[in-house]
Amino acid sequence: MATMAMGTANKKLSVICLAILTSLHTAHAGEWDFTPSLTLEENYTDNVELVDAGETESLVSQLGIDFSLDYLAQGAEFTFNSSSIYATYSHDHDLDDGFLELDTNGRFALWPNGIALVFSATVENQARNGARNALADIVSGDTVQTERYSGGFEYQIDNSDFQFFANATYNLNQADDDIGEQEGFSSQILTKNGNASRNVFWDFNANYLERTNNDQDSKRHIAELKLGWITNYKINPFIRAYNEDNTGNVGNNNSYESNSYGVGLRWLVTPRFYLDVSYNKPEDEQQNIDGEEQEEYVNAEVNWQPTSRTTLNASYGQRFYGESYSLDLTHRNKRLTNSIRYSEEVQVFTRDNYEYLPQGAFWCPIDFIESSECYVEPGDNFNFDDYNLVTFNDFEIIEDNEFSLNKRVAWTSELKLPRTTFSFDLNFNDRESLETRISDRNSGANFKIDRRVSGYSTVDLKLTYTEKLFDYQTENERTDRYRQYAINYKRDLNAKFNFNVTLAHVNRDSSQETFNYKESRVTLKFIKDF
Repeated sequence: MATMAMGTANKKLSVICLAILTSLHTAHAGEWDFTPSLTLEENYTDNVELVDAGETESLVSQLGIDFSLDYLAQGAEFTFNSSSIYATYSHDHDLDDGFLELDTNGRFALWPNGIALVFSATVENQARNGARNALADIVSGDTVQTERYSGGFEYQIDNSDFQFFANATYNLNQADDDIGEQEGFSSQILTKNGNASRNVFWDFNANYLERTNNDQDSKRHIAELKLGWITNYKINPFIRAYNEDNTGNVGNNNSYESNSYGVGLRWLVTPRFYLDVSYNKPEDEQQNIDGEEQEEYVNAEVNWQPTSRTTLNASYGQRFYGESYSLDLTHRNKRLTNSIRYSEEVQVFTRDNYEYLPQGAFWCPIDFIESSECYVEPGDNFNFDDYNLVTFNDFEIIEDNEFSLNKRVAWTSELKLPRTTFSFDLNFNDRESLETRISDRNSGANFKIDRRVSGYSTVDLKLTYTEKLFDYQTENERTDRYRQYAINYKRDLNAKFNFNVTLAHVNRDSSQETFNYKESRVTLKFIKDF
C-alpha cells in the first residue's frame, strides 16, 4: 500500500534530514528560507478508468501539506521540497490513499577548498506500467512509488596549472513493486591541464559503476586518456587509450568490451576551438556484439567555446556495438536559451523492460468496442458472419536483468519576452536489449506558452505529444500515441494565497484499439503559504 510505503520513506527522510540540518546548524551560519503551505486540489474527470466505452466520472480530491526549505551559506547549500498528499475518489472510496513526493539535495564543504559531502533524495509516483498507461498519475491511479537516494563525497581543484574533479557515491533505488531496484557504488575522476601548461597537455576521464539487485550484479567502467606534447605550432601530437568493460551475471553473463589505443593530432584552430583526430587499434582478438573481430577506427572530437554563453562538444568513434556519437550544444543570450544533447549509455536494472504477453484470439462482434464483448461462452450460438477473430496482446513491465543500449536525444529551448515565455522540449530514446537485440522507442514533444496578463495573474497553454513504441520492427510491434492539451489560469489573491484553474484533454490512439481512450479534466487548485 502507498500509505505504508510513505511511512517507510518518511522514516528514512527524517533520519537523513535531522543529520544534515544538525551539521549545517553547528558548522555554518547562513540564510534560511522555510515556507510551509497547504494545498487543496479538486479534479473532475469524465473517464477516471481510462476506457474507450462505459466511462466513469469521478471527483478526485487531494489535500496536501507542502514544505519548502532553502539554506545557503559559504561552503554549504541545501534544498528540500516535499509534499504529503491524501487523495479521495468519489467513484470508489476503497482507492483512497496517501502519497509522498520529495526532491532534496545538498552540498556541504567539510573544509575550505577540500572535500565536500553531497547528497540527494527523490520520491515520486510514476506510471506503474508504461504500456498500460504512460500518463498514469494520482488522479487516474495505477501508479507506483519509487525512491532514489544517494550520498557521498567529492573533491575539486581548478587553477591555471590543472583541473581535477573526483567523487565517490553510494546509490540506492527502491520501488513499491520491487522493479528497477538497485544498490551500489559509483565514482568518477576527471582531470585536464590548465592554461598555464606549456609542454604537456592531457585529458583523462574515468567512470566506475557497480550495482546489485538481489542475486544479480553488474559492473561498468569507462576510461579515456589523451596525453600530448605542446609544440610551437597549432598541430600537437598525442596518444589515446580507451577502455570500456560491462560485466555481470545478468542476462546470459555476456561481457561487452571496447579496449583500444592509438595516436593522433590536435589542431588548435583558435585558443577556444580545437579538433582531435586519432587512429586507434583495438586489442588483439577483441570481438564486437555480433561476434566479429573489432576493426581499427578513427576517433574525432570537436571542442568549441566561442563565448562564455556558447559551447559545443561533439565526438565520433567506435565501441563494441559499432559507431558511437555524442553531442552537447548549449547557447544562450539575453532572451533565448538552447540546449541539444545526444548520448549513448549502457544501462541495467531500470523500469524500461517490457515482456510481450499474448492473451489469445477471440471471436468479437464486427463493431465491438470493449474486449469484454469478445468472450463467447462455450455452447453459445452465434452467427460467424457477424464476428471476426481478433488477437489480443499486452506488454508487462518486468525486472530489467539485462544490459541495454540507450541512445537519447534531448532538445530544450526557451524564449523569454517581457510578458510572455515560449518553451519547447523534444526527447527521444531508443532502448535496445543487448541480449535479444529488440528495441523499444519513446519520444515526446512539449510546447508551452506562459503569458502574464497582469501583475497578479498568468495564463499558460500547453501542448504535449507522447509516443511509445514496443518491440520495434517485430511481428509484436505496438504503438501508443498520446495527445494532451491544457490551458491554465493562475491568480494571486495576495502574497500568500493563490489559485489555479486548469482545463485539460488527452486522447490516446493505440495500434491495439482496446487501449484507446479520451479523457477531459477540470482542476481547481488552492495554495496557501504560511
